[in-house]
Amino acid sequence: MGILRLLRLIRNDSGSTALIHCSAGVGRTGTVMTIDLAIRAILEGRDVNILEILKEIRSHRACAVQTEGQYIFIHQCLFEFAKAKKLARTEAQEFATQYANYRKAVEAKAAEQNPHTAPMGYPKPPEPK
Repeated sequence: MGILRLLRLIRNDSGSTALIHCSAGVGRTGTVMTIDLAIRAILEGRDVNILEILKEIRSHRACAVQTEGQYIFIHQCLFEFAKAKKLARTEAQEFATQYANYRKAVEAKAAEQNPHTAPMGYPKPPEPK
């Protein structure tokens, strides 16, 4: 995931400060901040509690992480990070595979029902003849 590479570059550039900001500074900004803080906790050997991280961020910036999709994205990124660092359990990897298959099936069905709203990355079904 591109966001993980970006955060790694920022972490590896010692002495630098990163400025994270989206349109309103809450949704996408809060998402990236949550991912970064969780990864830093993992690297420091601390337990990670996404809800506690969000509470802390929201104490400074209300409404950080605004959508279910952003919340899911945080977990997906952290799982990918754990998998890359060989920290993910087999059960978690199996769940991630099943979840990815489920999402593909749901998105494919949605694309069949309305081809004009097919998600990016998935080809639109052929037009009926």
